[in-house]
Amino acid sequence: MMSLPDLFCRIVRACRRAPDMAPAHVPMRLKVLLAILFAVSVGASLYQIRTWRFERQLLRIAGNIVAESNASDADVADQRKPGTQTTCEVFASSKFLFFGPVTGKIVFLMTPVCNDKHSTEQVRLACSICSGYATHQLDYVYVRGKDGWEFQESYMERPSRAHR
Repeated sequence: MMSLPDLFCRIVRACRRAPDMAPAHVPMRLKVLLAILFAVSVGASLYQIRTWRFERQLLRIAGNIVAESNASDADVADQRKPGTQTTCEVFASSKFLFFGPVTGKIVFLMTPVCNDKHSTEQVRLACSICSGYATHQLDYVYVRGKDGWEFQESYMERPSRAHR
């Protein structure tokens, strides 16, 4: 088996030996395959950039949701109760690869913080907070319209076992 540096050196030597190779001497099949490879690479890059941009917009919306929630909870009198660990994930996708309506989803996973010291592993697993059964998933669904993201629905559910 050839090592990676040896393979690289062999490719460089082959390119130096044939600098005069005109595009007319390249087989048509190779030209077509390279054109297809180029088109697929450009399409995948554009799709990734577009999805990344949409997910950044959804993250800003998620930040606004958290800020509104924190502002409404600012006047809560009892600050001694345990807090909550919250994680946020965003997803954006088109119905078809580049075409069709773009949908976005903001997922908040909320887990209460357990301040109890458990004496054994069995007691810790019996605790609903530490075992993950107190975790809730809050989803916000958006559709991309002409004026930006439009809110469709929100719902709360129990997360799948993988999130616990």
